[in-house]
Amino acid sequence: MSWLQRQFGIGRVKTALNDDIMSAAFGMTGGTSNPITTSRTAMEKSVWVYRAVNTVASRIGSLPWGLYQGEKAAISPARILKRPNPYQTFVEVLEQVVSWQLLKGFGALYAEPMNLRSLDADMIRNEKGTLQVLEGGNWKQIDPKLLVLFPNLSLTGQMGLSELSTVMDAANMDENAKQVWNNQMNSGGILSGLLSTDVKLSDVELSAMRARWEERYGGVQKAGTMGFLGAGFKFTPMGISAADMKMLEVSKVTKNEIGTAFGVPGIFLGDMESVDYSNAQIQERILYSNTVCPKADRLADRITTFLLPLLGLKGLTFKFDYSGIEALQANKLERAQIDEINLRTGVVTINEIRERDGYKDKKKWGDAWWTSAMSVPVTSADIAEPVPSLPPDAPPVPVDEGKAIQKGISSETRRIIAKSFLSTVKPQERKFASNTMRVFNAQAKDVVAWVEEHEKAAPAKTLRAVLADEDFVETWHSLFVAFGKQALEDVAARYDMVVPDGSAILKWIRAQESKHSKLVNDTTADEISKILADARANGESIPDMVAKTKQYFDGIAYRAERVARTNVVACNNAAAQDVYVENGVKQHEWLSTHDGATRGNDPSDECDHVSADGQVVDIGSPFIVSDEELMYPGDSAGSAANTINCRCTILPVI
Repeated sequence: MSWLQRQFGIGRVKTALNDDIMSAAFGMTGGTSNPITTSRTAMEKSVWVYRAVNTVASRIGSLPWGLYQGEKAAISPARILKRPNPYQTFVEVLEQVVSWQLLKGFGALYAEPMNLRSLDADMIRNEKGTLQVLEGGNWKQIDPKLLVLFPNLSLTGQMGLSELSTVMDAANMDENAKQVWNNQMNSGGILSGLLSTDVKLSDVELSAMRARWEERYGGVQKAGTMGFLGAGFKFTPMGISAADMKMLEVSKVTKNEIGTAFGVPGIFLGDMESVDYSNAQIQERILYSNTVCPKADRLADRITTFLLPLLGLKGLTFKFDYSGIEALQANKLERAQIDEINLRTGVVTINEIRERDGYKDKKKWGDAWWTSAMSVPVTSADIAEPVPSLPPDAPPVPVDEGKAIQKGISSETRRIIAKSFLSTVKPQERKFASNTMRVFNAQAKDVVAWVEEHEKAAPAKTLRAVLADEDFVETWHSLFVAFGKQALEDVAARYDMVVPDGSAILKWIRAQESKHSKLVNDTTADEISKILADARANGESIPDMVAKTKQYFDGIAYRAERVARTNVVACNNAAAQDVYVENGVKQHEWLSTHDGATRGNDPSDECDHVSADGQVVDIGSPFIVSDEELMYPGDSAGSAANTINCRCTILPVI
């Protein structure tokens, strides 16, 4: 018997105290007009609510799951998760949490030493700042530090928004319709009516007439038959007829509304009209992709973030496994065709596809970006060079780290590693540049409007105030986080290391985006100010200044590309350094790009990154590059000549 059946099974006895608590929780009072006032009465009285909750909760509860350290599965799940308490399995615990999320907007787990138990959401209260749970008719205080809540999405600022609360009226409408029908059947198969006559009858005559009427026309077996009234008698129905009830189709309307609120397609609520194999598969896929998997992902995230640390499992990640869900494996041929298109147009890499499909091992060549041999780029600078294949006699790439072990490593292998790094960051640079250009375009309108204001009077704002630093921060932040996280995972996977928790790279991102947004806007303000000053000195008009301002922004794309390359390379190298620190690597090495564009190949270059190639320093100590101290390639502490457009990276000395 499942947890749902035990909790809400037919014949469940509830105390008056529990009824009062549940009614107060919903802010309702019981009554014949609203027979469903609580989550429990909804489960007991509404078959649609029960089936919707059972469908979602049982599917999430039965999903396979595991604990992971980085990308690697832990040796075995913790005992407390295998058997959380003597009375429940972990499947039942998950079912209970999900069910209360659907019914009340939140589920609750209480993590006592060696005992993990789920709590009924309607049995928890905050009494003057003290958390209490109802057990055996008595309120007992609980430790809030041991309580983990699993809220639904909240749009109201409350604990969570329950699906049930949005369809309580619909559930009551369905229940009231059934009561009307039951009353009709209990009254002899017809709705109550008024039998009247203008003739004055005695009590005895009235009783006889009523008995005769019920004898002839009463009873379910006579419902729908034709009756005849004697002269002077008239029958007036006082309610809804059976035909009217069918026309209303109340149950069908409420079923659809309840199913929509819970995210459960009609087939799982018994709607078998026009059902065939094809649309049954589609509805099951919708259930998993739109409801089960998103809810399971949020549940897993809160287990990882809040529950595992309480259980002494910090550093592990709780994940559900969706690979065995047949509904999500449909149309594999169609998906393979889409993957082929995305692969050859540079949208995804082979390793990204392998990771999505559950293949844990990454191919060394799988991070390269592919394209059709017939594709011709507008300019060769837009696309990174193809990564050459490893020489037959070369050792595997992961062991080619650090000068200390490189005496037998060929220069060709080092060149391959550098090209692999460029292949990784090139798509990121294009995306970063595109988003940066959007901000420049928005700034162009604001600056032009600011220049035009000079025709009327001096603008209220300065030019620098028009260029808001937060515009770049908001645009860059998600990209920085995505690229930093990807770099952490890629570097850790390449060298078989543990993925850091991300706090260090997030701190770096916040400092980097703040510093560089200000730097970019300062440069823009200085350059436009010089343009306007020169125009004023030459006696040019405001329209001339507007034209020159527009011309400046029309030619600003090179800056977007420069900003993108500088920040993306710095982000990847900062993330790599974070991985090395987390895993106890003592030294790292500067690896320059082995091509003609590397600083130092041209005698006119201010800085020399060719000579920096192979330099090994302790982690935490700076590289010395052209007499400057840099913690990693692209370190913003260095000069513009040493960092802007840098394409170098770092290797761990293992």
